[in-house]
Amino acid sequence: MKPDAARVAEQILREHAEVAQASLTELQQPLVEFAAGLHDALMRGGKLIVFGNGGSAADAQHFAGELLGHSRGIGFHASTDCSSLQPNWRA
Repeated sequence: MKPDAARVAEQILREHAEVAQASLTELQQPLVEFAAGLHDALMRGGKLIVFGNGGSAADAQHFAGELLGHSRGIGFHASTDCSSLQPNWRA
């Protein structure tokens, strides 16, 4: 790698680390509160439905799959391929 390219790569990684640290500092408490609320809702029989369009649909499916892999007996559903949920667009 050329010296200039290495310097640019290092700067990008340093900026990424700074953003990650700032996110941890600012988002830790809201994320903990969200997780606690979600847990409480699921324990009361609630469901988490995630959805998306295009790339977001893939994210929704992956997220639901991750949750399924880490839980037992809790309902998760990714609504990404259900045509009945899509609007009927007309020109």
